[in-house]
Amino acid sequence: MLTLSRKWVFYIAACVTGVFTVLLCFMKESRPSLLLSRKLTHLQNITHSSNFRISNPDHTPDLHTFAKTALIRPTALFFTEPIVFLVSIMSAVGWALIYLFTVSMPIIYREFGFSGEQSSLMFLAIAVGILISVLPRFHDARLISKRHASNKPIHPEEKLTGFVFAAPSLAGGLWWLVLTTPPASTLPWYGTVVGLIFIGFATNEFVCTLSGYMADTYTIYTSSASAALAFLRAILAGLFPLMGDSMYKNLGINWATVVLASVATIFCATPVLFRTYGARIRQRSKFAKYSLRVNRETQIELDNVE
Repeated sequence: MLTLSRKWVFYIAACVTGVFTVLLCFMKESRPSLLLSRKLTHLQNITHSSNFRISNPDHTPDLHTFAKTALIRPTALFFTEPIVFLVSIMSAVGWALIYLFTVSMPIIYREFGFSGEQSSLMFLAIAVGILISVLPRFHDARLISKRHASNKPIHPEEKLTGFVFAAPSLAGGLWWLVLTTPPASTLPWYGTVVGLIFIGFATNEFVCTLSGYMADTYTIYTSSASAALAFLRAILAGLFPLMGDSMYKNLGINWATVVLASVATIFCATPVLFRTYGARIRQRSKFAKYSLRVNRETQIELDNVE
């Protein structure tokens, strides 16, 4: 069997990053306020008039403003905005689970007689689940097309269809692992594959759908909200592998997974919460209300998102 040294993990990551860097050079600017600013500049050059004005939130901040925006605002959003708080925790946990499995997979599949290299092949089942997560994107695209055709707005909560399936999928996948791994089960190793597929689907949907929901909610504050999410995600992604070895060895395979499954089960309440009360939460948020107002003033077209 072909094996690569650990250095190739970084070589491959560097190659993939390099390819995406080149592709990014061909992306067109899409920030509405910046596009509007460019159109204003073009209009001023044509008319030779400086009387035109726009309410543009884009500007180069001083050091104090930069510190407030980069440090204080993300912290404030995380602790005062329920959507940012919940989305950051769930997205970070979903992301960190993948890192946890790098430690727990060898422990789990050692019970099936797998070597460390063989247990890593089980990540292919998670990859299958990640590929399946493309299916909700077709639903989202069809929804957007219908709303554009009828000139009706799309509310952020309506884009949570993938998450509605992902939350129970994560819980179900983890509980499946509990029931199909030794010593709780005598099933062969392939009995666990279904659970890993569900987990792969859920973790990817958590990252993609929830971050998109937060972007639709906070628009001009998306960077600050995403900063809080990214920070927590990086912290948990570092902590989960460190605690994974001790957790699985001290609690045992089944009970350690029960802890994770119980947390994921609690997450199942959030799709109902967002779908039912998401609009009310957004309306009470000064950040969400202000960002929507600025979006309406600065966008050439609001893309029917409200």
